[in-house]
Amino acid sequence: MKKKLSISLFILFFLIPAVNSFAEDDKASIVTFDVTINDTSINTINSQYPLIVYKDITYFPLTWGYCRWLGLDIDWDEEKGLKINKNNQFYSYETYEKIINNINKDHEITLPTYPIFINDVLIDNDTETWPFIVFRDITYFPLTWDLAVETFEWDYSWDEERGLIINKEGAIKDKEINLLSLINDLVYIRDYKFEAEIYEKKSKALISTTNGLKTSVINNEELNCELNFENLSIDYYGDRISVKSMGVSYIIPDYNINGYGIDYAGSKNSRFMGSFIMDAIEYGMMKTLFNCSFVGDDKEKIISIEEKDTTNNMEKWLIKYQQEDPYTKEINTIEALIGISNNKIEIISIEDAAYLYEIDILY
Repeated sequence: MKKKLSISLFILFFLIPAVNSFAEDDKASIVTFDVTINDTSINTINSQYPLIVYKDITYFPLTWGYCRWLGLDIDWDEEKGLKINKNNQFYSYETYEKIINNINKDHEITLPTYPIFINDVLIDNDTETWPFIVFRDITYFPLTWDLAVETFEWDYSWDEERGLIINKEGAIKDKEINLLSLINDLVYIRDYKFEAEIYEKKSKALISTTNGLKTSVINNEELNCELNFENLSIDYYGDRISVKSMGVSYIIPDYNINGYGIDYAGSKNSRFMGSFIMDAIEYGMMKTLFNCSFVGDDKEKIISIEEKDTTNNMEKWLIKYQQEDPYTKEINTIEALIGISNNKIEIISIEDAAYLYEIDILY
């Protein structure tokens, strides 16, 4: 589950500046709280230039895309350095979602070796309590009240539930980008409970129900999803596994505890089992759901995005995209109906060539 980080946003200008104490081995961490900019949820886990935390202060990336989106003009010259000026000209948000960030480790940062000007005023970075820093070859500035509010005229606030919220009057807001960011955030980073119902496409007959917890595990910058059922009572009859709490029996051929990697945790009545014991239908459902992500080149598989309607304060979006069948290697057209309420995905319903899959997201 996302960690929540409380930060003081409004008292920074009371603090007395001092010579910065940057050390060569100083590191920063990628934010683990929610970030919303101009009503758009920011997909931190896949961003090439995510917001980071250094010295307990949130730092913001001065990328070309972010600056143009938030009414800033940025100019770089190898001799003259970096110039940032407020111009209140706005362009659409350009995402940099191409990787999988490891949010569980610290990352190396450096100090800029070039001059930095804000509204034509030179920044004395050597004396700043929170200096400008460099991460992944991009300059980052500390998100203090003086810079963000007084200088750039951004509105920003902190909410324990919603995280960091930044808005700039006049900025362009893109609901489609927000939709994709919410999907990717859900698939890649959030640990969440799930309840799922699987229906046969033709008859719409209920095949089975399931519930549990999905977690994302990142190792060596690669993502693995684990699906874990909760509070199961397991009986073994040869190769048959009877899951009593769900009223469904799964037949596992040539059952082997090592081969299926069953992991036990907690007490006897609190065993956790992953997707390796799901039957083919349920496993296919969950894989289809988790493949509903659109990072980097995967965005090219999107055929269309259509906003259907809004009822009972829930937006409904239909996304058509192409997906390769892992077994036949055929390219199928998938339709995903996404329900959003209070800027959170509440329902995902996906229909492929064989089944209609539906899942309610429980936060």
